[in-house]
Amino acid sequence: MNPLLQLTLKTEHLLSKLNKSFLRKTDRQYKAVEQWYKDDPHSLKRSTFDFLNENSVVLDLGGYEGQWSSDVYSRYKCKIFIFEPVAVYADLIAKRFQNNSDISIFQFGLGNKESELEISVNAFASSVIAQKDSSKKEKILIKDFLSFVKEHNIEQLDLIKINIEGSEFDLLEYLIRHDHLKKIKGLLIQFHKFAPNATSRMENIKSNMNDTHDCIFSYEFVWEYWQLKSTK
Repeated sequence: MNPLLQLTLKTEHLLSKLNKSFLRKTDRQYKAVEQWYKDDPHSLKRSTFDFLNENSVVLDLGGYEGQWSSDVYSRYKCKIFIFEPVAVYADLIAKRFQNNSDISIFQFGLGNKESELEISVNAFASSVIAQKDSSKKEKILIKDFLSFVKEHNIEQLDLIKINIEGSEFDLLEYLIRHDHLKKIKGLLIQFHKFAPNATSRMENIKSNMNDTHDCIFSYEFVWEYWQLKSTK
């Protein structure tokens, strides 16, 4: 039987985001996807962070429909800022949490500088990097990450989820250059293989992160979580 037919529905959901030319039984990313769902069939790794509490500040970069933020909030009742630049998804999230004063929604992304970009709208795989001719295009706003946290007086971030379809490299390299990683207790990251020089850039980023954070788990180009060394 074709290995793809043996994957769970959740696995197929994530695999549909990946470049199918890489989906071969010997491919490291393919194996990482399978292992991810074997190790975490109920998707608890992505939303279980027991150092969080009601005073914690969490950023959700790439909110999509808001499910991740909903899962985290249900456990820890923390303050969450959700960033979703695509209008239809930002509106959906805003309606979902309209009665929750702890969750704020922003219809823009955070990056290494303020800019206006064109995004290829493709549900959970909407990207400014992986442009698809068949997809709807939309102009979106990106704001400078460090300017945002300064404007909102955020001295210490407890957790940041980064799932921004290839733009994570520019953002993380920017935070490293400005020595800002040490102000973030936890980083849940999805790296994307389709970005230019993805593997070498990912390895360089992770090498820098090793100075300040411990890698709690890593599934290559699927999900990984890094926690500040001083965090208990």
